[in-house]
Amino acid sequence: MIKTTIKYLIGKIKPYHGYAKILNSKKNNFRSGDNRENIFFSNSVGSGFWFKYFAYHVALSRMLGANAVYLWTDKSLTPELKKNCFSKWSYWFIKDKKNNILIDNIKINDCDVLEKDDIEVIAETSLIDYCYLNLIEYPDRSYESSKLYQYRIITNTESLIRLKKLLKYRRPKRLHIPGGANLENKICLYVAMKLGIEAVTYEIGEKAGKIVTTKNNHFWKFDSKELYLKYFNQYEKSLPDAYRVLEKRMEPRKFDDNIVAFQNTDVVDREKILEELKIGKEKKIALACTNVAWDAAALFMGRAFKSQIEWLIFLVEYFREKQNWQLIIRIHPGETLHKTNTRLGADLVKVYNNKLPENVKIIFPEDKINTYSIVKYAQIGFVFTSSIGMEMVMLGLPVITVGIVHYAELGFTYDPINKKDCEKTIDGLINNSLSVGEDWAKTAGVYFNIYHAEVYKDAVWNWRDFERYGKIANWEKCFNKSSSILDFLKND
Repeated sequence: MIKTTIKYLIGKIKPYHGYAKILNSKKNNFRSGDNRENIFFSNSVGSGFWFKYFAYHVALSRMLGANAVYLWTDKSLTPELKKNCFSKWSYWFIKDKKNNILIDNIKINDCDVLEKDDIEVIAETSLIDYCYLNLIEYPDRSYESSKLYQYRIITNTESLIRLKKLLKYRRPKRLHIPGGANLENKICLYVAMKLGIEAVTYEIGEKAGKIVTTKNNHFWKFDSKELYLKYFNQYEKSLPDAYRVLEKRMEPRKFDDNIVAFQNTDVVDREKILEELKIGKEKKIALACTNVAWDAAALFMGRAFKSQIEWLIFLVEYFREKQNWQLIIRIHPGETLHKTNTRLGADLVKVYNNKLPENVKIIFPEDKINTYSIVKYAQIGFVFTSSIGMEMVMLGLPVITVGIVHYAELGFTYDPINKKDCEKTIDGLINNSLSVGEDWAKTAGVYFNIYHAEVYKDAVWNWRDFERYGKIANWEKCFNKSSSILDFLKND
């Protein structure tokens, strides 16, 4: 794939040595930044949520005394996809032309350089973009010839060159980027890291007033080990709070102050859930919880398996001969929130021509089953990158993670690196040569506290109020003055 991409890119941009000396040309209209400057980057994908949200951040950053600049692109989507965007978005809040830069206007020359690692990140990002924008988990064999993939190759190449050119000259104190996992956001994060510029990536949380921020990495790749060591003693004292929060999370959720409300019914006892699922009382239960296939938290985040469908097929084949076990596959309820082209449950059924083994049960996203009803009575838990894995451990289950998830390798989960290692681990749990460590539930509970307090931080804006007021003129109505995110917006 890389070789094909390199050949394609060389045809588009000649990789001469050395940059053209045009950084002070009038056509590009660059000016030097300063060490107090915050640059906020966004693109035109989806509803334009981050585009608008960062516009508020720019205004607030300026009020706090920093030079804040808005950097953006309008080339993320093909004209066809832009037509079918989740909702139309506008530029009404971009009024200060002096401090807002459309990178699409930065001139590209034949002598602009693409280095080997640039080409590799363009290829990687474009493949992720192809899956993300098509709402699929893994590409088909013909993806390289698709119009969308070729478009993303061109736009990612152009964005990388333009961002390199601009940021090499105008070095801000900090870059603010949505997610950092795909599209121009991933390219922007890569350029920042290459040039040694501090970057902060953002992602919304489950609650309307919460946000995840990560320094110098994809939003889901924060340094969990550092957090764990730094805060363990502090949050160990409030372990009972973790279980109170967990009990609350088991309840049916409403779309009030929640961004998502995945549990749509009450937790029921063992007898009732077995009856609902038509599972014999003598069966032991292995529960596998998936992610939304194309979500940035899971897309290309496999460790033991390259994709979730490959992982699920492995589990079905493994448990096929274990008739005293019941494998339950809980498809992520979030699949119902979006029109997606990858439906893991339906795809798995298709693989087996509607003839799954009798001891394999799929719970589909729309099924009125509370996931925690199964968690409470399962014997083994499996996750890709879902956060429910650490909650399973809190409730006494041994958990096997197979994706790159933040709580892996913290000492309370099994984290196989490949298929063979995964099979060996399951064997050990089934024959009791492996088990849950004595302090694993406690450790997972402490980390659960750390995660919800130190990873999910209070946002500057409450999402519900932000959507309700929707104009910079009303920003004070939804401004959280105690948010630690303000530290990223100031000069110091």
